[in-house]
Amino acid sequence: MPPPTPISIPLFASTQLTLLHEEHAAEVSSSKLASTAATVSPATRRTLQATGYALTGLILSQCRTGLGGRVVGEFAPDPAVASEESRAADGTPHLGSHGIRVGDVVRVSDVAGAGKKVGGKDKDKEKDKDAEKGVEGVVTRTGDRAVWIAFGRQGGGGMSKEDDEAVEELWGKKVWAIKLANDVTYRRYVGWSIGFGFGFGFGFGFGFGFGITGCVTDFGLG
Repeated sequence: MPPPTPISIPLFASTQLTLLHEEHAAEVSSSKLASTAATVSPATRRTLQATGYALTGLILSQCRTGLGGRVVGEFAPDPAVASEESRAADGTPHLGSHGIRVGDVVRVSDVAGAGKKVGGKDKDKEKDKDAEKGVEGVVTRTGDRAVWIAFGRQGGGGMSKEDDEAVEELWGKKVWAIKLANDVTYRRYVGWSIGFGFGFGFGFGFGFGFGITGCVTDFGLG
């Protein structure tokens, strides 16, 4: 039996770079839709969920303080809009199919605030505008019945007053979460792929060391 054909490491790294560029371009495209959330229709939100870039039909069910003073919100399916097929035997609604993963940067926005006319004082108008924009956070955990999102500054330090008020505005409202382009993780993976392929051109040790360092850094272990 002939030995298996060895995989070309530079070709593998080049393929990974191409896939990374395509995935990042798709995330950027979905982020542009998020920036115009006031004009996104329910059909568009469902399409974004079907393609893995959003999660609709949510309500804020619980809040707690996590590490670094960040507020962690638990978002569960809205029982008012959950179908019978998406409920467990005890009647508890389950999340629909989606592509939101741990580590994704998402923006949570009020569905009912889209296209709402505002009036009154300028301060009230600015507050309504910020509420429509939503609040950004990082997915820390996902499950069948809920998704957990941490809000606050990167690297800890708690939340600003504006972010804290934005999270408080989510109570009792129907919300949706959309995945945003994560440039930090993208740049780390690109650097790892380039270094991995480049390193094997000069020797196994350099490429292997660079690859392990990139992985450790990306997952927050180094």
